[in-house]
Parts: sequence; C-alpha cells; structure tokens
Amino acid sequence: MGRNIAGKTKRELLRKMNHKMSIEKIADVLDMDVSEVKHIIEEQYDTED
Repeated sequence: MGRNIAGKTKRELLRKMNHKMSIEKIADVLDMDVSEVKHIIEEQYDTED
C-alpha cells in the first residue's frame, strides 16, 4: 500500500513539473526511469482529450 501512495505522489509531481523541466531532469529528480516518465506523460495527454 505504501508503494502505491508513493507512486501516486510521484505521478502528481511529474505532472506538475512536466511543463518546467525536461523529461530527463524529472526522471532524475523522481529517481525514475526516463521511459517510465515518458509513459506517464503520454497517459496524461491521452486522458485530457
């Protein structure tokens, strides 16, 4: 359960930082893989339609 909460928090932070930082920088700050960050960003834009 704690992992799920941490994952949600990372996703929220990622979405907020997306407009101000590069994908590589976001991945570094959140200690995530670049491909995972790209996937989350793509999901975000898919759900906004």
